[in-house]
Amino acid sequence: MYLKKKLNVLIVAKPWQGGLHQYYLNAFKRNDICVTKIVYTYPINIKDYISYKLNKIIWLQKKIDYINTSNYDLGFFINNEEILNQIKNKNNFLYLTDKSDPKKIENSNIIKIFISDIGYVSKVNNRKKIIEELPFGFDPIIHKSWRSNIEKKPICSIINSDSDRDKILESLIKKKIKLDVYGNYFFRHKLYFKMPHMFYPSVNFLNQGKIYSQYSISLNIHANVLKNGTNMRTFEVSGYQLAQIVNYRPGLDRFFEPDKEILVFSNIDECIYKFNKILKDKKKYKKIVDSSYKRAMSEHTYDARVKQILFDHTKF
Repeated sequence: MYLKKKLNVLIVAKPWQGGLHQYYLNAFKRNDICVTKIVYTYPINIKDYISYKLNKIIWLQKKIDYINTSNYDLGFFINNEEILNQIKNKNNFLYLTDKSDPKKIENSNIIKIFISDIGYVSKVNNRKKIIEELPFGFDPIIHKSWRSNIEKKPICSIINSDSDRDKILESLIKKKIKLDVYGNYFFRHKLYFKMPHMFYPSVNFLNQGKIYSQYSISLNIHANVLKNGTNMRTFEVSGYQLAQIVNYRPGLDRFFEPDKEILVFSNIDECIYKFNKILKDKKKYKKIVDSSYKRAMSEHTYDARVKQILFDHTKF
């Protein structure tokens, strides 16, 4: 792809804890043809937060006004579909990563919709917009192996509360599996008060590597909201280079080969069996970790996702 001039890119996103906004900002900035800025549609500092709490409508309108006075060639809206009808520039891609109300994007100034979970395509495919899958990925600068001299503990999970996750965690507790969980269960969920030594506070996306460096295995339990494919964690843990056990979802095998690149389970007994087996088999452990990392580097970096976005932009 050859462009005669630099491409002005404007990312519009909420700075959620998962870090997706930062990963895309980094990847766009690493691309030589892009000059990239970001607009946050949620406060990022105390001053912003006070203004936001005083009058959310005025605060958000100032952000929209700023977007409308910005001269950009490509707008990349990570969700935020509710403001698109007020955006004047028509060179916008919308990236949906959550459940979406199709009515919010009807007649919006967007030329294409990317969606992270194709299980939700039917929710938006009657809007007469071009829809394409854009899976999550990992940032090789952030999601990389951390050195640690401490003896590794067996297994951890960085997750937030969800009905599917709750059920699996309860089953593992009954089976007396030793597991450390980081997330919003801490001091807020009934499971915490049953097993307080098992739960720890949430971890900022920039500090996850420090946590993972203390463990041999990551348990990744998909939230109920995920219909097809996999979540951010699967790609990120591949970058951190430790083995992972992931509960099955349709389409997961399009990204990683089950039991060769990641371990996959469909029930608790299978999860426990694979967990115990991989801990004892150092050769297989290394092979799975290496294979997962190789696949992720080859296909699943956010730099590759940005190239896909830019390629699609040239079509319009």
